[in-house]
Amino acid sequence: ENDFELIKSNLLERLQSSGSELGNVMVELEKSLTEASELTKKLLDEQALNRKNESDWKRIQNDLRFELSNKEAQLTEISDTLNSNEREIASLIYNVESIENKRKTAINQFEVEKSE
Repeated sequence: ENDFELIKSNLLERLQSSGSELGNVMVELEKSLTEASELTKKLLDEQALNRKNESDWKRIQNDLRFELSNKEAQLTEISDTLNSNEREIASLIYNVESIENKRKTAINQFEVEKSE
């Protein structure tokens, strides 16, 4: 009977020890699961932020393309206006020179007539 009690006592000790180890393993497992859950949440948050940043970047690129297109159109319009103004100035210069030549011719003709 003593052997039986001794075996029973040893088995209970082993069972308690195993239960204690199992409890420790469960605590570590719970910590690991909590850490994995936190890391997963961080990863998902980071992915969401990356998607938002990518979306923002694409929107900024499109805004810049649109703005560039508008500026190019404005530059073309300004260039056309400058070319038109240049032609108009050349025409005005030609007209002024023509009038000046006519004035000189009239003065010369008046001088000739006056001397006759």
